[in-house]
Amino acid sequence: MESYIAAAPQTKDFSQARNACLRLLFASASSIIQSMTSDFTSTITPLTIEAMKEEATAFVRELSTQMIAELYNASDGKAVGTYVEHAFKDRLSQRYQYEHGNSANGLDLPSINTDIKVTSIARPQSSSPFKNAWQEIGGMGYNLMVFVYEKKNDPQTRTSILDFKNAIFIDKSRTSDYRLTKNIREVALDETMSDAVKTDEIESILINKQLPVDDATRRNWAEKLVREPPVQGAVTISNALQWRLAYNWAIEIAANKSYGDTVVDLA
Repeated sequence: MESYIAAAPQTKDFSQARNACLRLLFASASSIIQSMTSDFTSTITPLTIEAMKEEATAFVRELSTQMIAELYNASDGKAVGTYVEHAFKDRLSQRYQYEHGNSANGLDLPSINTDIKVTSIARPQSSSPFKNAWQEIGGMGYNLMVFVYEKKNDPQTRTSILDFKNAIFIDKSRTSDYRLTKNIREVALDETMSDAVKTDEIESILINKQLPVDDATRRNWAEKLVREPPVQGAVTISNALQWRLAYNWAIEIAANKSYGDTVVDLA
């Protein structure tokens, strides 16, 4: 304190000296707080795909044991989905630094190119924004973290328990349509067919799928897919104003561990 008083401007007015001393104290305290805040921020670990997977495993195990009063009267999946999504992102925010999603980027976790989906085991599906028809063949362009639950109500406590059946991580390379990519790959990889025949067959597959593209684009896609067969997809995609994604195949694939770490059940 004496050093601050000595450093204060010399004045005959005691009140001015006191105020000058206080200003020096506040400036020093502010500098210390800023330094501490900067050090704290720098120690927060950036979120990664692997870290998110580990947190998803711990998250479903913990939440499955909780009795949730807010969801007891919830009759639709939207309320459950909102609750789970917010709870998971809150968990991540407490442990990691990451870019939060917004309407502009359209993803829940844009810094790791991942969207969160929450769905009931009774009908494991969700919607995603439609960007272009190629997504059904080439994938959505981002990873999916899919939480699949069964909601159980307890009338005595008037609470709900979310029994998580699956927590499926789907790499962006596997977010195309399972049946469509399977059919295209069977033709494209058939060594008994000529490229011309393969092109015609794949174009016929695209026509039957009723993808919303013009004839020239569809033909160009067929020719490209002969040269570059698509990666085998893991979801079912339905044409609509929004894509409708169903996860039955992904759940089965994850259970069989047939796609390695690109489709994995973390529950």
